Amino acid sequence: SYLTGADAALARRLYNPDAPWAQFLREYGALSLGVLAWLALAVLFWPNLHSRAPALYRTAAVLVITAIFGAGILNQVVVKDLADRPRPRDILLDETPSLTTEFKGKSMPSGHAGLGFVLMAPFFVLRPRHPKLANGFLLAGALWGSAIGVARMVAGAHFLSDVLIAALITLLTAFMASIFLKNYTIPRWLLATIMLLTGAAFILGNAFTLTLRHQATTPWHVLNLPCLRGQPLTTVPDATISHPTLELTLTGYGAPLSQLRLIDDTGTLRLRTQYGVYHSLTCTGQLRMPTTLN
Repeated sequence: SYLTGADAALARRLYNPDAPWAQFLREYGALSLGVLAWLALAVLFWPNLHSRAPALYRTAAVLVITAIFGAGILNQVVVKDLADRPRPRDILLDETPSLTTEFKGKSMPSGHAGLGFVLMAPFFVLRPRHPKLANGFLLAGALWGSAIGVARMVAGAHFLSDVLIAALITLLTAFMASIFLKNYTIPRWLLATIMLLTGAAFILGNAFTLTLRHQATTPWHVLNLPCLRGQPLTTVPDATISHPTLELTLTGYGAPLSQLRLIDDTGTLRLRTQYGVYHSLTCTGQLRMPTTLN
């Protein structure tokens, strides 16, 4: 079975895809930890840091390694492909769920939550000599990762077990990295190479299929969607909506997916891509038009 009882019950109870706070955490929650990881990486390139401030060096190194290998490679690539689990909104929350559907997107583990839990990584370095600071990181990371995880559950993107597995992977990676880096420093050239290869893999090899929706509250004058490549929009009458709604099924490569959005830019509806790196984008669109209920 794909589900446990708690998974199914919480998925149904929490589902509220239009909750603004959940959308905010989807876009910016994990991004904040990404920025922190890049800052930690910059710290590691400070000359002779490992001898001048060994605790700071190990903390930054463990955080970076956890972000790359824990939240990145293990979470988003290895385990996600092995689990091959569909998202709750695909199998449980639709009006006619079916396990035989060709699913778009994978659920386990939660990439966003995994990156949020990276904030716990310094705990394993700081706990021997700075227990209060270590416990602060542990609590902050647990709360931040859990908040992002709940937000993703509210959006119908993940089950509870997806969030828990993401936390476990992140913690195990941080623990192993803290042991490995006790008596070892990472050469800067190797660290830079790992970062470049990891970034290239996520940008060039991260294939995705994503459905974006935008409901018009003001008239659209222009549709600026080059990904359609001349394909016409299909129009479908829908008595359950009050405003025209565009549904865009987008495929391509790149990251981060949380920054891909349909934006109404003073009457021009366009796909926002400037906050990430994407390529080979194609899409099909369906325009749902409201009808009068009789």
